[in-house]
Amino acid sequence: MRHASCESPRVMPEHPPEFEENDDFDDSPSDTSSTAARDPRRSVDAPYRDRHDALVWRRRALARELDEAERAVARRDRVARRLSVIDDVLRDEARPMLESLEIARPCKARWEDMQGDDVVRRCQRCDREVYDLARMTRAEAEALFARADESPCVRLRRRADGRVITADCPVEAPTLLARLATAGVAGALAGGAASVAVAMMTPAGTHDRARRAEPTVVAAPPARTLPVVHVDALTSAPDTTFMGQALTARPDDAVRLLGPSTYEVRRAHFERAIEQLHGRFIMQERDGRMFGFRIYGIRRASPLGSVGIQNGDMILDVNGAPSVTPARVLEAYRDQRDRDLFVVRIERRGQERVHVYHVRD
Repeated sequence: MRHASCESPRVMPEHPPEFEENDDFDDSPSDTSSTAARDPRRSVDAPYRDRHDALVWRRRALARELDEAERAVARRDRVARRLSVIDDVLRDEARPMLESLEIARPCKARWEDMQGDDVVRRCQRCDREVYDLARMTRAEAEALFARADESPCVRLRRRADGRVITADCPVEAPTLLARLATAGVAGALAGGAASVAVAMMTPAGTHDRARRAEPTVVAAPPARTLPVVHVDALTSAPDTTFMGQALTARPDDAVRLLGPSTYEVRRAHFERAIEQLHGRFIMQERDGRMFGFRIYGIRRASPLGSVGIQNGDMILDVNGAPSVTPARVLEAYRDQRDRDLFVVRIERRGQERVHVYHVRD
């Protein structure tokens, strides 16, 4: 009677059997007998063994891959945290906005030749308004530059450490005169401040839009010249014209800038601005429905231009009421005419912004 012997335990292959060129299995004693001549690799259960081994190997490979991916994610998170810390430090160390102003070109216009008050005067040479930052607080000056769509026109003085002089950052007259003399601006000592165009990181050619004569460069280091920066007019000169057009009332009586995109407007002037919406406009459609309308043909001296609306702006809503047509805007205003606060949401160059109007009688 023949006794069958048990096979010796198989060693797990390093690679799945189907990827091996030679499957060398040790024959058990029973396999060497004349009555057991069949190759175990061709036995009935051999396909199952090969598939099982391949799956086990594949699982180990995927487990290693998963472990490597998790380590990569952990490294990514560590790097992202370090990057965030560096960004915060750089943001804290960034210079204030006024100190980031750069002089683009000097101008020969004299402050004494302009008409106006101590804060803002009108330059007859370039037909623009000029602001004296030394007569404005830092908050007012930053609001001016945040509002202006073009580089404004200002008188600019700097301390020796580069800080812009404002009303809440005074400098004694002798010290200021000494610094100006060191900078080589002799005209400033005689009462005529050098005028300079200031570039606020605006696209090239922005200043060329203003109609004015070509300035001559002052032979002095530009970093310490007394500038006059060309600005988008926010309040008017004390004469009866504004941007070359006659007005029935002075713009500073009708519109006053309170902050970035925030205005105080006389009700009659605000109503004229709303009526002007019925001029040139194009309806806008998104996802098969009317979304708003874009307005064109807006002059800066017009009622709409004086309250910060520009060509190409799309009116979205007024106090939350959708404004798909100018008629809807007028209807929304009439329904809320007794209110003194109007919030207008617009879209400008793909970016949404909000204009706030405090309406007074």
